[in-house]
Amino acid sequence: MYTGATMRSVVLVLTLTAIALLIFKVNFMHTPQTFIPIGNSYSIGEGVSESERWPNLLANHMTQEGKATKLLANPGRTGWTTRQALENELPLVEKERPSLITILIGVNDLVQGVSVEEFERNLREILDRSEKALQKPGKIILITIPDFTLTPSGKSFGDPATIQKKLAEFNAVIKKEAADKGLPLADIYEVSVQLGSDSAYVAKDGLHPSPTAYIEWEKEIYSAIK
Repeated sequence: MYTGATMRSVVLVLTLTAIALLIFKVNFMHTPQTFIPIGNSYSIGEGVSESERWPNLLANHMTQEGKATKLLANPGRTGWTTRQALENELPLVEKERPSLITILIGVNDLVQGVSVEEFERNLREILDRSEKALQKPGKIILITIPDFTLTPSGKSFGDPATIQKKLAEFNAVIKKEAADKGLPLADIYEVSVQLGSDSAYVAKDGLHPSPTAYIEWEKEIYSAIK
């Protein structure tokens, strides 16, 4: 039989264990997931304010919906290709080890003449390194390239029909990688087609998305994450 002292000790241990578990649960629930987008001008919101960029909108949206999210950094730069993402963005991802990574990259590969095959190799390396760096449990979201030929300045990059054919090839690679790896896909290409050439969705430079367009992009990306 247990003595009174023994019973008190058992109760004390159980109570302390329950308190420790409760503290762990509370801390876990309030620990924000960390987020880094891999990208280029589309991710850093060329022509819009920081608060209007879709990664900022996404972090705020997820936080409002009960999943606290901290945007650690937005390392992309205008004009960067997959090669520059590997050289300049992945080291930060590997250092910070976020629990949410989005990948929206490739438009500059296309306009700078990078072959589909090289783009595919680089994207696979980005994915492989991102998967290794990802804090578990975590998510990687792949995002298609929007149709920039519909914008006023988009036509300056060449024949729209030729570019759209290349876009289809690049986006097919992105979709295949998402399917092969079982990753969520946000298809903002389709969103860009739906928005069309409406000036309300184009920034003042005539090429990049406006704040209104980024709101629509964020909705698609958020839906892919849920």
